[in-house]
Amino acid sequence: MEKTIRQIPQRRHFTEYKRVGIYCRVSTTNRDQINSLSTQVSALTQRVYQNFHWKLADVYLDIRSGTSISDRNQFQRMVSDCEDGKLDIVLTQSISRLGRNTVDILRTLQQLTALEVEVIFDEQNLSSSDASSSFLISLLESVAEEENRNNSQNTYWGIKKKSDGRFIKAVYEKVLRLHT
Repeated sequence: MEKTIRQIPQRRHFTEYKRVGIYCRVSTTNRDQINSLSTQVSALTQRVYQNFHWKLADVYLDIRSGTSISDRNQFQRMVSDCEDGKLDIVLTQSISRLGRNTVDILRTLQQLTALEVEVIFDEQNLSSSDASSSFLISLLESVAEEENRNNSQNTYWGIKKKSDGRFIKAVYEKVLRLHT
């Protein structure tokens, strides 16, 4: 009986990794926001390590409002790293975490796309490299910006109403003390 030896090809090891930068942002330093920041970092780091073709390159954390990209140092550093060819993918929790200014964010997405850097929005399961996602990303970014504007107006209104009552009461009490 003749024996046949079948050679099994060696499994090819994938050595080319996509370098991933995680971007996380919260608006304030209150406890809930810091916990949210920690949760974002933890979940996104876990996502990177679950993908065998990804390698964590850096984590970028901003504690700033999302209405402007100019004062977010870590956001600027992330974009600079993309320009320097240090990142292949930017992973962020959601569109609103990247920012809440439609023009700034769409401009940044165009810039990163031109650099062949993919931006992945984990919560929405969207990618800037998917042409069909670009309209949805624009729409959701506009909604995030409007939501931020409404929240700011509601907060301002509440503070104004609270302070109006206190101010009038304080003035009234001061006048009473002066005349008694």
